[in-house]
Amino acid sequence: MQRIIPFHFTGMTAIDHGMPSNAVARPLVRTLLCSFSMPAFASRRTPRSAVPVRVARRPALMPGVLCIALWAWPLAAVEAQEAATSAMSQGAAAADTQTTGAPAPSAVSDAVVPATEVQAHDMQAAAPVSSAATPNAAPVASPSAASDGLALASADGRHTVRVALWTQALARVAFPEEGEPVSNFSLRRVRPRLDGTLFGAVDYLFMMEAGGEGKFALFDAWADVRFLPELRLRVGKQKQPFSLERLQGFPVIPLAERSFGAMVGPNRDLGVTLWGELFGGVLQYQLGLFNGVPDGRNGDDDSDDGKDVVGRVLLRPFVGVPESPLAGFAIGGAASYGRAHGADGAATQTPTYTTPGRATMFAYRGATTTDAGRLPAVVADGARRRLELDGYWYVGRFSLFAELVETSNTWRVPGTDTTRAVSVTAWSAMAAWLFTDDTSSYERGVEPRRPFDLDAGHWGAFELAARVQRFHVGAGAFPALADPAVSVADALNLGLCLSWSLNRHLRVQLDGERATFRGGAQGGDRTPENLAILQLTLRT
Repeated sequence: MQRIIPFHFTGMTAIDHGMPSNAVARPLVRTLLCSFSMPAFASRRTPRSAVPVRVARRPALMPGVLCIALWAWPLAAVEAQEAATSAMSQGAAAADTQTTGAPAPSAVSDAVVPATEVQAHDMQAAAPVSSAATPNAAPVASPSAASDGLALASADGRHTVRVALWTQALARVAFPEEGEPVSNFSLRRVRPRLDGTLFGAVDYLFMMEAGGEGKFALFDAWADVRFLPELRLRVGKQKQPFSLERLQGFPVIPLAERSFGAMVGPNRDLGVTLWGELFGGVLQYQLGLFNGVPDGRNGDDDSDDGKDVVGRVLLRPFVGVPESPLAGFAIGGAASYGRAHGADGAATQTPTYTTPGRATMFAYRGATTTDAGRLPAVVADGARRRLELDGYWYVGRFSLFAELVETSNTWRVPGTDTTRAVSVTAWSAMAAWLFTDDTSSYERGVEPRRPFDLDAGHWGAFELAARVQRFHVGAGAFPALADPAVSVADALNLGLCLSWSLNRHLRVQLDGERATFRGGAQGGDRTPENLAILQLTLRT
């Protein structure tokens, strides 16, 4: 979840360089359309003074071409106007000094760049850093006690950087149907973050995941160019714009674990996304081109030549009517298509699915360990299709959230004639109620109006959330592609979670989960899973 920093513009931005904005947007949009619509070998139309540019023949190189072109455009435009901007500012300051005997105050704007759903998980930005510098003052980085993390900003506010940490620690206790409880403590997530803005027009985010034995994994590394409110471009490693719940940051989801729906969809991947808001935020859209990853996976490289195309829309018809009880209502959906081809003997494109207790409940043969003496590891060999429907409603203390996801993959068993398309479906429905006089939202979660303060008699916010969800695998998976004695065909989960938000930075959750299964055991059904989770979430 993210508030974009309110910027104070004292010079030209990447959208306004002393010319009408449409003079910049028109050739940019034409370039984008030409690049995507002529993937073979084509020339782009350019101004007469420019040299025609040819697009590379391989479609796989298109994200790189777009990245270079669209990164260079705003940066070059900003640098080209820097000298003129400085001269104009100094001239104005000198004239004002001659008239009044004092330097002119800096021209600032308090306009807030609107955040959208696709940003909600990424850019939990710092509070604005004000500056009293005059237009002819040198840009100096100044620290600020931000609402999240430690922030630095240049004097004109066009360059910012922020360091923050998101982390979760938990105690998990499993209560088997027979036997003694089993417990463990773990650091569920430890994610240092670095984000900010360049030139007042390019947002960026780098986020790592700290693992065991001192290892780090790169989770997010992207740059987001703000051409227009209706047209923006994000390039790099990012969440695919598919599952609406997945696009939420983990500090704001109402239960301790994500739903089955978020697990069935893709996670992070390398690619490019065009996105924006239309009609004052009523309609949000995202259109992306990615390497392609199996369900639930983070992608760092490309294992084949296939690419996934992902599209998402979200309709918020009453977002412009804040007094309406439907102001927090939204409905949307997403779809993706690609082709995946795995190598024989490798499970690079094969997903696994887990329970709320993090136990594997379904895996294709070879996704974890190859079944000795049985069929070899299953590999991807064909189309990968995904569909998603979602909706939410936040009104007062009450909130609803629902999501339906279906993914279909074509699989092949090496050395045999077995090739099948298998669908996996998951849905979830969640309802939450705040006991305290607070509200919640998709973008920011619960932010207590009265943060915890014993001296003042304030206790923060308390919320109770309940969720029902189901996971189902098509019959075509058994027994050729998955072992029915190990993998379940169906799972039903009920969860109940009490959350205590002491403030917007610290939250404690007590979560109870029960999951029942069909199949997944020798000659019958897997034993139900009963689970209790005590979780602490901190975002600095």
